Amino acid sequence: MHQALQGSFPPSCSLSTVQVLSFSHAMMDLSVIIPVYNEQQCFPALFQLLESQQGIRLQLIFSDGGSTDASFRLLEDYQQASHHQVILVAGLPGRGRQLNGGAAQATANILLFLHADSSWQGRDFLANAVADFFRQRQRQGGLVAGHFPLRFDCSARVYRYLAAKAKLNCSGTVFGDQGMLLMRTDWCQLGGFDEQLPVLEDVALAEKVWQRGTWLLLPGELETSHRRYRQDGVLRRLVDNALLLLVHGAGERSLLPPFLAGYVSPGDTAGLRAGWGEFFRRLHRLPLLRYLDFWYGCASTLVRYVWLIPYALGWLIGGEVVAGFLLSLYRPRLEKWIQSRPFALTLSLLCWLFFYLFCLFRSDCGNGQLAPLMTPEDQRRRS
Repeated sequence: MHQALQGSFPPSCSLSTVQVLSFSHAMMDLSVIIPVYNEQQCFPALFQLLESQQGIRLQLIFSDGGSTDASFRLLEDYQQASHHQVILVAGLPGRGRQLNGGAAQATANILLFLHADSSWQGRDFLANAVADFFRQRQRQGGLVAGHFPLRFDCSARVYRYLAAKAKLNCSGTVFGDQGMLLMRTDWCQLGGFDEQLPVLEDVALAEKVWQRGTWLLLPGELETSHRRYRQDGVLRRLVDNALLLLVHGAGERSLLPPFLAGYVSPGDTAGLRAGWGEFFRRLHRLPLLRYLDFWYGCASTLVRYVWLIPYALGWLIGGEVVAGFLLSLYRPRLEKWIQSRPFALTLSLLCWLFFYLFCLFRSDCGNGQLAPLMTPEDQRRRS
């Protein structure tokens, strides 16, 4: 059975809809939702892997966000050739919108959100993942979701560090490139992906799972591409990711767009430079209470990620074993104190000071001057 659908299909998660899907899922074990935007280079390997899967009935849903290359044509050819049920969804760009649009067409009770550049080993990879998910879910109880250990297609030390961090299964380590497996009913309960977020929709969903339930580590490994790190440079990509997580965690979404040009388009250093100036201008236009709340939100977000300092330090010193040892020392001795309110308030002040010192040394933030960033109108609004 092959279908082609047009338009955006937001999730409908009423109880009646979920019940109907539970009894009419066309004998599918797993619905795999793959967002697509100019992924033609990834498809040959992905199609081969999907066709090799055994022991599980798959529904493959490709949700295209307006690709300008040959992606959709290749998908139409694959739809006709595949022995799986293949559904194509064409809609507006936006990762959250694409994922929700694809999931709205799913008929299996289990959903797997997967990136197009993912790879894995084994013909029973997906079957084993679903079987293990059910076993762990029965033992765990409540709302659970699963993600895979991660491996990059490059063996450099920094990529081995990122992969090891993903296996820790801690808050702040689960992202979309690890795959996200969960029951459709739980996905509906969580409200699906946030379509208002231009990026980090996977982070928002991961946080909701941590708040209401837990994440499970699935068997096997997903291999993902290091192309963004290669194109942008490892340090810049790590800094970009950290800044986006920080601003997102602070809760001030109006400050996210300035960074998107450099994040969405790898190698766009001009977009990132322009983004810094726009970020500081938007920051200074915030009302006073929102301005102060932003800095406290930054500190609260940093507190959640402080554990990465001893872990990264351990990796620099002696690899995964030393990193795990330092982390085991940090948690019982320092974690409770660091997560206290006085520490967060102190860190807020330090964040504020660091940002403005950083701004003074950047030529793309008002030519190194703070004054041009605050117009008289901005100052009146602040007061």
